Amino acid sequence: MMSASFPDSSSLTAATYQPSSARLRIVFRDGTCYDYLDVPSNIFSSLANAKSQGAFFNASIRDVYPAIRSASAMLFKWH
Repeated sequence: MMSASFPDSSSLTAATYQPSSARLRIVFRDGTCYDYLDVPSNIFSSLANAKSQGAFFNASIRDVYPAIRSASAMLFKWH
C-alpha cells in the first residue's frame, strides 16, 4: 500500500493506493472519503507529485474513475 498526505492542498487531505485492487482512497478537507476503482498506479504517483493535488484530481480522477463514498476516512483500513 502506498500513501501520501497533502498538507498544502485546500481540497484534499490524504490518499492511499492499494495496488492489488487498483483502489485509490482520497480523504477530502471536509472529512468525506471516496474510493476510486480501477485506478492505475501511475495516477496515484502523479497525484502525489502534482503541483496542485486538487487540480490534478479534478482533471484526471474525478468523473474519470468509478467512485464509492466510504463511510470511514481511515486510510489504512480496506473493506
